[in-house]
Amino acid sequence: MQQATQLSPLTTRELHIFFSAHFLYGLGVSILQVFVSVYLFEQGIALAWVLGYFAILNLSRFVFVPFTGILASRWGAIFIFPKSRSS
Repeated sequence: MQQATQLSPLTTRELHIFFSAHFLYGLGVSILQVFVSVYLFEQGIALAWVLGYFAILNLSRFVFVPFTGILASRWGAIFIFPKSRSS
C-alpha cells in the first residue's frame, strides 16, 4: 500500500515564498500597466483605452486569486494531502 507523503515545513515555506513573490511581481506589473495606460491616455493615444481595460482585468485577478487560494488551502488541502491513516 502506498502512503501519502506530507510536505515538510521547509517545502511549505519555499512554496509560500514562491507564491508570494509571484503575487507581488504580478501586482507590480499590473499597477505599472495602469500607469502606462494613463500616460498614453494623457498623450492622446487611443490605444490607452484598450490597455487600460486589460490592466483593470489584470488587477481584478488579485482580488479573486487570494480568495480562491484561501479556500483551497483550508478545504482543498484536506483532499490533496490527506493525513495518513494507520489501519
